[in-house]
Amino acid sequence: MDFSKMNPADLFLAYWSDVRFMSSSALTRAMRPEGDFDERIKSALGLDDFEACVGQITTMVSQQPQCFERGTKLKVMGLIDEFFLRIHPRTPIISASNGSRPPIPLWLENLQLDRECEGTYAVLGENSLIPRGPLARLPRDEYASSGESLSDRFSALAVVRRQIEIDQTPIKINITVKAPGAAEGVVPGNSAGAEKVTFIPIAQSSSHLDTAERFEDDRHYFDYSVSDARDVAECVSHVLGQIGFSDIVMAPELMIKESLNGEIINRTLEYSNTFRIFVLGSGSTEESDGVQTWNRSTVINSSGSIIWQQNKIWQAGLDETRAKLHGLNTINGRLVMEDNCSGEEVNVVDIDGFGRCIVLICQDLEARPLSDDLIRLYQPDWIFSPILDTGVEIGRWMHQRAYILSALSQSRFLISSSTALANRQSKMNVACGMAIGPKDKTIYDKSRVCEVAVCDEGLDPGYASLTWREDWGQTDISAK
Repeated sequence: MDFSKMNPADLFLAYWSDVRFMSSSALTRAMRPEGDFDERIKSALGLDDFEACVGQITTMVSQQPQCFERGTKLKVMGLIDEFFLRIHPRTPIISASNGSRPPIPLWLENLQLDRECEGTYAVLGENSLIPRGPLARLPRDEYASSGESLSDRFSALAVVRRQIEIDQTPIKINITVKAPGAAEGVVPGNSAGAEKVTFIPIAQSSSHLDTAERFEDDRHYFDYSVSDARDVAECVSHVLGQIGFSDIVMAPELMIKESLNGEIINRTLEYSNTFRIFVLGSGSTEESDGVQTWNRSTVINSSGSIIWQQNKIWQAGLDETRAKLHGLNTINGRLVMEDNCSGEEVNVVDIDGFGRCIVLICQDLEARPLSDDLIRLYQPDWIFSPILDTGVEIGRWMHQRAYILSALSQSRFLISSSTALANRQSKMNVACGMAIGPKDKTIYDKSRVCEVAVCDEGLDPGYASLTWREDWGQTDISAK
């Protein structure tokens, strides 16, 4: 392999490509170099010139005995990882009055700029090198999996795949970086770890929801949208005028058509100090593929700027029993499918000062291995999941799925649903929001803290707020 033009990020990826094939026991037994090897590598990493840096490192690695080769590469990767902590988004900037900040060599400064522009530090084949998530909290412990895990060895760096599959269908993963602040990112908050979240169901009663069905040959499609009699923008505006301040505001799936985004954004400008980030649920797009529109979520900041958008990837189908429960027709027992077009990529958005964010719309939470691999590899801070269901309840599919996924990262899950379908089935006092924390205990969370949000009875337009708390109940799934 030609190392002559590599910087330390490229070298990390190159070494990863070799050691990733090691078995668990081989990783554990890998012999490390002795003596002053670590100090000499650190000295090389302290050089400004990346070519001189990598040249010295690869020379030192080549001088080790053959039996030490992979263990030596693991050691070098660990030392490179330590250097990248100096620019990791979660690393606090130490002021001169509180102590000296470790120097940042020129090659590391340049890679920091590369990430801000390209989203990554380096790319090699199918893999990218990015900051290890989460960005605003400590990462998983090295032994969080109770076994040998190569990815968990590193605190500052993560090697991620640029493409993940749903049932062998490739889905492209895009990663972008947003600077903190009102222009394109999220303004700083005063309650890190104790964020307030407000859920707006929008469609609360059966009359607020329109149902459309379409038949094409032997295929049957359905779609939901908010009734014309329900003024969505007014609902949002009214709630923003009531909540005071929330770090995060969230609406459910299929509640906000893309054609309403402009009006809603204009309304939010009247309440620019009431939230930091607003997930505008999702809704049908104005464009189509000629047959179907996309089901798209839009995320905005307090200045009304669109931070990113996400199309639903995997459409849900209702079997005959569930279709009848929702008042839909059925054809020969076939699935009744959502009437929208599949997205082909997932956007992973790093918002420095807020965290790494992903939107998984309803059924996308269930997409395997996409959702599992996405969360395990990218380690997001926040997973937003707008859904359309009969509310959210402990023990139902959305809770069970988040419960499983919470073991894979330090992510926090926020799930938002309207309550119109619950009202259609005469269910009362159904939650419109759910928050679930990571399995592993953190300084902010006990293991798998969980809480649901229920609108006050008779409140219309309704909303429900939660403030993330360490003393929430702990979620569990057990047999009775």
